[in-house]
Amino acid sequence: MAGNKNLPTWLTSFVNAEGLKRIESAVELAERKTQAEIVPMIVRSSSTKGFLPFQIFLLLALFGALAVNPFSHLWFYGWIAFSLPLAVYLSRFPWVQRGLIPQLDQEADVFHRAYFEFHQKQIGETKSGTGVLIFVSLMERRAVILTDRGVAAEILPEKWNEAIQLLLSGIRKKDAALGFEMAIDYCANVLEEHIPALDNNPDEISNKLILEE
Repeated sequence: MAGNKNLPTWLTSFVNAEGLKRIESAVELAERKTQAEIVPMIVRSSSTKGFLPFQIFLLLALFGALAVNPFSHLWFYGWIAFSLPLAVYLSRFPWVQRGLIPQLDQEADVFHRAYFEFHQKQIGETKSGTGVLIFVSLMERRAVILTDRGVAAEILPEKWNEAIQLLLSGIRKKDAALGFEMAIDYCANVLEEHIPALDNNPDEISNKLILEE
């Protein structure tokens, strides 16, 4: 992709500089319809992964123990020594991480990360309590939409499920810009129905996509 010099390497397969502008434009257009402040965010990962090298090492050691010839102990010791750096290497791959971290843990970790970012980025401090975080965690292929009190009072959380699926469909296609555009447009239509824009509709939060590890 062109124009990716300032993007982290883990993101370049999903969006380029032009895609970032498309997402920002989608937020700008959406906020013309509603009082809500829409904040798109993408992170590399949310799950705890420190235990993975040890877990992979144990699996490799078990494989070696089952495969070894009882008269080839030297081979087994060599396999154990080789398994240590191999486990560390394999633990860095997202597909390995997704396969070994329990799904319920991934779901909980992504939600907790989204909740942390919602407050850390002060999305809950808009004047009318209308902040909306559209959050996706790449490694887990999971998304969360969190809203502040002014939005939550009008719209049930289940209403955002369709937007989450639209966002993830773009992520699965490795087109984050498309996913965010569809999700933002869906959210804008829902928000316009319940919290339409006022004549005085200041932009309180940046429209740019937030990127974090």
